[in-house]
Amino acid sequence: SVNSPTTGTVNETIKIEVNFRVINGCGGFEKFIETKSGNSKTIEVEAKYEGCVCTQALEIRRVNYDFKTAKSGDYQLNFKSSPTEFITANITIN
Repeated sequence: SVNSPTTGTVNETIKIEVNFRVINGCGGFEKFIETKSGNSKTIEVEAKYEGCVCTQALEIRRVNYDFKTAKSGDYQLNFKSSPTEFITANITIN
């Protein structure tokens, strides 16, 4: 899931809450993989798995994605939620 404001200000960091699933208790956040095209970005969470003895539960992790831009306008952030689906956050920057 994604929790994002709909507006922001030029050169202000906007924190967007991203919740993602890992396949066991050793899973955590590694990095965001971003692809940009104009005012649109596709963002994918890459998880990392560390440890030897891990619980076998599907767990949800939370991380903030920081969005900042120097230009006003309408921006579309597409967070990958499956191989073919996205959660879209639309933000207007003033």
